[in-house]
Amino acid sequence: MQTRQANGLCTGWNVYLPQWVAFVWLTTWTAAAATVYTNDTDWAGADWTLADGDVIAGVHTNVGHFSVPDGVAVTVYPFDSAVTNYGRVAVFAQSAAIDGTLSANAAGYPYAEGPGAGSGRTGAGYGGRGSYGNYYGDPWAPDMLGSGGGHDSSHPSGGSGGGAIMIDATGAVVIDGVLSANGQNGTGRSGGGSGGSLWLRAASIAGAGTVTADGGSANASFASGSGGGRIAFDTAQNDFSGIIRAKAGPASSARIGRSGTFNFQSDPNLDLVITNDIALPPGTNWVFRSLTVKDDAIFEIQSMPGTVELDYADEIASRVTILNDLTVEAGSALSADGLGYWVQEGPGHGLNRSGAGYGGRGGHGSNLPGDVYGSADTPDRLGSGGGPSTTTPGTGRGNAGGGALILEVGGTLTVVGTLSANGARGTGRTGGGSGGSVWLKTAVLAGNGVISADGG
Repeated sequence: MQTRQANGLCTGWNVYLPQWVAFVWLTTWTAAAATVYTNDTDWAGADWTLADGDVIAGVHTNVGHFSVPDGVAVTVYPFDSAVTNYGRVAVFAQSAAIDGTLSANAAGYPYAEGPGAGSGRTGAGYGGRGSYGNYYGDPWAPDMLGSGGGHDSSHPSGGSGGGAIMIDATGAVVIDGVLSANGQNGTGRSGGGSGGSLWLRAASIAGAGTVTADGGSANASFASGSGGGRIAFDTAQNDFSGIIRAKAGPASSARIGRSGTFNFQSDPNLDLVITNDIALPPGTNWVFRSLTVKDDAIFEIQSMPGTVELDYADEIASRVTILNDLTVEAGSALSADGLGYWVQEGPGHGLNRSGAGYGGRGGHGSNLPGDVYGSADTPDRLGSGGGPSTTTPGTGRGNAGGGALILEVGGTLTVVGTLSANGARGTGRTGGGSGGSVWLKTAVLAGNGVISADGG
């Protein structure tokens, strides 16, 4: 199957106007029509070079070289509940190069739909929590669509989630252009859609382009933010030097979203430098030579909350080991804010309008507050969620507990910015989430920044 190339066709004509009008030469350009590739296709080893305006979806196998040339913009066909493969594309190739733009922006679930959908002006979740929608899916194999933001009855315009792109190459994947699966911004009184999925599997990944799965923003001060999506690089040789980002959709309300995840192989020889908002997925074996958080970035560490069925004994707090130095620069943050238990969950959860407890008891609302639990000497538990409001349901999803920052640093831990595991603020007659855990083991602690585990 051959790909249609975009070739310009020049046609001109003379236009004779009255004498008082100058002679004019008009030229028009007719580009070749864009091609829609939405059927699953076996390319039998042929190369697949996309043209500007092409639209793709489905599963494409046995591709030779997959290419989006410089100056070319390609989109993923949006989600359609009647067609299984819409909203996502998977390409299995010998090699791939993204020099133009390959986008699954807003190709995921529409407003108020999906596993992490928003509700009532709130933002959706996926790789990161939205202000209402929780996270879901697998950070190691991200192949799910982002969810749609919520809306109220008078403004049905929540943003769609990001779609899903997978590229699996036996050789190299090079990204010098833009690869994106961003959620759509909410409009009116609505929340943004969560970011989608970008999954790259290759012998090597290189380039200096941009890879993003950002959440969509909320449009109004009374709407709330969405979560970022999920990005994974499955490769033994990661030489990519560009931008990787899955930031939460911004909102001016108290109910903000959280960053999506970036999963990659832990490497004790890696000097990890974070310059954009992203989250490390849950894990206990993260080891790096050094870590620097800079350029006003927020680097989040996610953990795995436990289940009430096991009395939360299956909770896993993430641990990060830095062999040399860890530095959080001015204006930047190493954060587990709001990454503990969700509303009315956890060992110290609040009930009706009451605050959650953990290191300290929660505040009294219309019911008993959350109690104290865990160890002061070895703080390794997640903070609990505050109590919801029974009179205004659906308004209290921003009051999660703080997560856990358990860091072992062989050299100097320097905090000039912020290192925190704060609980989220209660909104709409709801209780705040309790602060989480900050447990630091380091040879030297330096800096004049902020270290906190505040309750919401």
